[in-house]
Amino acid sequence: MQRLLMVAGSTALAAGGVLLPTSAFAAPATPPAGIMTTMVAEQDDHGQTDAAEWVKTTDSPSGITFSLPGQAAVEEIAEDANYYAGRSYSVTTADESTLVSVNEAPGMSEDLDGLLQSDLQLDSADPSDDLKATDIQKTTVDGHPAIDARVTDPADASTVGFIRLISNDTHVVKVLTIDSAADEKNVNQTHQKVRNSVSIPGPSSRAS
Repeated sequence: MQRLLMVAGSTALAAGGVLLPTSAFAAPATPPAGIMTTMVAEQDDHGQTDAAEWVKTTDSPSGITFSLPGQAAVEEIAEDANYYAGRSYSVTTADESTLVSVNEAPGMSEDLDGLLQSDLQLDSADPSDDLKATDIQKTTVDGHPAIDARVTDPADASTVGFIRLISNDTHVVKVLTIDSAADEKNVNQTHQKVRNSVSIPGPSSRAS
């Protein structure tokens, strides 16, 4: 799992790709000012209440909302010459790690493929050592372009991850869920629930 966690191994969205905080999977923290959280009861397809206490979160600067399986650890990401400002929200339950990041990154909607590939690179001299993305699919979220993928580590078959990147021309949202490959069905279900909860206000980037 350690190498897959490197997808969450930096502190911001760099110009070359989406990166996430080193403390992404730290213990839950009190949300900073401007971050709104609400406990919500989720139900599965059979109408049963989910055992996890799902928390609906509003990233106030952007108005983007999403739900996570617990109270998130929140990190503010400062802007500098190399990084875009943003915020990351992460939850760890048992071995499962889930993160949503919102970065203020205008003009990225046409390069989601490049952002995904950047996430997979581990700064190794051998490109074959990079993480691998399969089942890549393009979609839209509230009219904004998005890309989904299953992520694996060729050096560690015991771990699997799922990722979604969304851009609305002013922000890039990343949803990342990682867990044991033996529990792939459940981690995919968690990931789908989180990614499907993302709501982006305002006009579509495809609107005329």
